[in-house]
Amino acid sequence: MQLTDHPLRDSAEAELHARPFPRISGSCLVAFLAVKIPAHTANSDRKLEKGHLNALLIHHGFDPITNSVGHYYQENGRLKIKYERHTEFSTFTILREYTGKRPAGSPMDAFPTDWLTGLDQLRVTSACLDVREVADINKVSVFDNPYCEFNSESLSVSSVLEGAALIMSDFVRKDDGHNYLTVIKGKSTGAQRTGRIVQRLLELESYRNMSFLALPKARSIGIDLSRIEGELTGLVAQIKGGQNRSQTLLDRLLDISAELEGLIATTDYRFSASRAYSAIVDQRVHVLRELHVGSRQTFEEFLMRRFAPAMRTCEATHVRLNALAARAARAADLLRTRVEVTQSQQNQAVLKSMDARANLQLRLQSTVEGLSVVAISYYAVSLLAGVLTPFGDMVGISKYMITALVTVPVVLVIWMAIRRIRARHSQPHG
Repeated sequence: MQLTDHPLRDSAEAELHARPFPRISGSCLVAFLAVKIPAHTANSDRKLEKGHLNALLIHHGFDPITNSVGHYYQENGRLKIKYERHTEFSTFTILREYTGKRPAGSPMDAFPTDWLTGLDQLRVTSACLDVREVADINKVSVFDNPYCEFNSESLSVSSVLEGAALIMSDFVRKDDGHNYLTVIKGKSTGAQRTGRIVQRLLELESYRNMSFLALPKARSIGIDLSRIEGELTGLVAQIKGGQNRSQTLLDRLLDISAELEGLIATTDYRFSASRAYSAIVDQRVHVLRELHVGSRQTFEEFLMRRFAPAMRTCEATHVRLNALAARAARAADLLRTRVEVTQSQQNQAVLKSMDARANLQLRLQSTVEGLSVVAISYYAVSLLAGVLTPFGDMVGISKYMITALVTVPVVLVIWMAIRRIRARHSQPHG
């Protein structure tokens, strides 16, 4: 029996092998640039990125691509170019391996000045990474970068992947706008392993900065949340004794709920993205398997002290915002129930009043019917007596006797006729 593959099987398996790590066999200079696409021009800038990538490829002697791609990696001798497109940002990486003397100039010189000017996107981060191969990694005692002076207070140094390499950075953006990192590896560290270390360090740079985009939002809405929380607490306290003001309280609670939903709509994606990015940062640090080098702090310790509190602030603000929205909704539901009960009681009072009025109308109608029988009977008896009087004179019966004889039958007939009419009108219509 031949099985039919799921239509997404190929793409699912291909995703496992997408975005391969670069191979770095010796010393190397790495220039890294992460740019964010403005939300209002996302579609057009996605198309422009193909042009930017092709311009960079042509400048370095690579063949341009023909179709838009989410990932590109190509080698041309010792020069390697890598491009990755993510949901919110894109990265360009240029790796230049060398032997002997380090090339002159900054690693960022690999990006042409006119190309950077024409990029016209928001820079998330840019980093220069110096990969140095040494004969014996255990004899390294100087932790520096040839392009900058590390800040001793924030300098982090650690041994990674069971001593495969030393990594160091101070996480400080220098005057030229770039962050600097150093990787020192031994000759026994393979090209693929070195590429994985470099890639993870670069991802730490980009995902860390993307995580921080939620922090200004968390701080900016903190004042609003404190104000709303205080007002909401006051309104909830008034619910118990504010029965006469229930509708006013409900209107204000609904206004607060609408304001909170507006804040959620404008911040939920940013907070959710920040949580996802910070999880990637934690995972990238974890897989480096850091070990202490002397008394220096590791990357994980530095991030735990500075990065983690910022992410907890964002998460706490996100939780607080949703909790306030839930509280406002519960209070509004509670007050809405009170308003509905009050309205139900008012409706019952109205129905009782209508019932009493109907009973009164029924009694009045019965009275009117009785008076109608009397009035109709009077006129009927008078007419009938007038008609029968001549015949009574012929047989010697007076007019008064005739009137007395016809009164009872006429009253009885008229009474029965009115009852039949009323019974007919009281029956439901089919």
